[in-house]
Amino acid sequence: MESIIYFDEIMDLTATPEHKLQRYRACLHEFERLNYEDPFIRQIRTEVARLEQELSLRPKQQHYFLNT
Repeated sequence: MESIIYFDEIMDLTATPEHKLQRYRACLHEFERLNYEDPFIRQIRTEVARLEQELSLRPKQQHYFLNT
């Protein structure tokens, strides 16, 4: 069975980790609202945790326009 996360990666190669995290959180929010749980939702939760960890370890980017 193909993973929905890997399928997402194939279909959206240009998405930033921040964008993926935003989409995954929106999905989880909707499934929680519906009180629905299955293996794919657990996989999305795992991916959210991984992305949050990855993003927390990145150095904070300085934006040129904010510093001028």
